[in-house]
Amino acid sequence: MRRKDRELSQEEALVIIKNTKMAVLSMISREGLPYATPISPAYIDGKIYFHSSSSEDGVKKSSLINNGNVILTYVGYNENDLEYLPQLSVNYVSAMVKGKASLVSDGDKKKTLTVKLSETQFLMAEKKSIEEVYDAAHKFIDLWEIEISEITGKGRNKHLYFK
Repeated sequence: MRRKDRELSQEEALVIIKNTKMAVLSMISREGLPYATPISPAYIDGKIYFHSSSSEDGVKKSSLINNGNVILTYVGYNENDLEYLPQLSVNYVSAMVKGKASLVSDGDKKKTLTVKLSETQFLMAEKKSIEEVYDAAHKFIDLWEIEISEITGKGRNKHLYFK
């Protein structure tokens, strides 16, 4: 990292990962081109999970099956408050995860983790409701697991985020 003064600790980067509801998943398409898409990930037991359509013709699924190497980018804070920005810059904290994505194929594991993922994304939903929706739609849902190989974080005026 070029700006060591902006580097976040592993603990700080994990706070961003655990508390940010959206991230951008970057991968390489089957054609060898970069491809990125927003997702709603969840950090569960040291791994990151996200869902997608089970459609065989989707770019995300075909890319991940062809090459599971991914980068996941979270932006936890982005503010243009002039009080802290005398040089017209942006205050932010972000975290990046490098890892390998693989499809969760075990049915019981898929259900358990999809319910946990949903509980992190839909805080007001009851577990019973989530399970009912899953039981009705699980054939149309893929669950992906990212085995983390590296986590980094960076921020400008991070004290605005870590209060």
